[in-house]
Amino acid sequence: MKKEVCCDCINLRCRKLPSTRILSVYSKEYGLVKLSGSKLGGRAQSFICNKFWIELQEGKDIYNIKHSEFIKNFSNLEKDLLILYHAFFYVEILEQASHFHDEKSEKIFNLLYKALEYLDELAIKENNNSFVLCNTLYFLWNIIILLGYEPVLNIKDNFESENKIIFDFENGLIDFKAHDFKFSKDFCVELLPNSYKAFLNLEKLKLSNIEDLEKTINLNDKLIFFLINTLQRYLQIKIDRKFKSFSCLIV
Repeated sequence: MKKEVCCDCINLRCRKLPSTRILSVYSKEYGLVKLSGSKLGGRAQSFICNKFWIELQEGKDIYNIKHSEFIKNFSNLEKDLLILYHAFFYVEILEQASHFHDEKSEKIFNLLYKALEYLDELAIKENNNSFVLCNTLYFLWNIIILLGYEPVLNIKDNFESENKIIFDFENGLIDFKAHDFKFSKDFCVELLPNSYKAFLNLEKLKLSNIEDLEKTINLNDKLIFFLINTLQRYLQIKIDRKFKSFSCLIV
């Protein structure tokens, strides 16, 4: 049975074939979708938001584009290589962890749109690294929540006086404990000043705005990177997959 629907989509990746193009997009209405179209031109590039009229058909996993209408191009992203790496990190998270008919697809779409819009603005500004990292932390924390993997912070011991902590990812816990050894699914990291407080503030912020997050962590690059690294490793364990893009990012 065929059904034609209209949906707002953000292009994630495009693969060219001899007679068509296969688009991986994130749709506000349907989540992660693969689409096929041959007459898209520049509208097929990554990080473009389009309105697509698509033909849904039961039993298929790639749907035909019948008509398209341009909405927005996040064209500044390619002007800054570091920012482009971050944007593709968001893409990889969605491709690895999200699904067709995500329950919270509209909220995920809005989160991605806002994150790309902010990166697009930062790409033409100088000294933007701290804000870029903060944007990625904001996106990662909230996408984890929206995908249903929100961690519960289990605070133990007087760890302010310790120089090591272990994040215990069993059952969705990030467990702050004073130990000097590793478990099979845990990893030991250097305790950065106020890192546990930043996690507590993250838990309170949830889908609040990024400006509040920037104030909370005071744009400490090492702390932000530490939190991003911890959360992306947590998500990798929850979905049992590894991300490649983040390895390209350095402070």
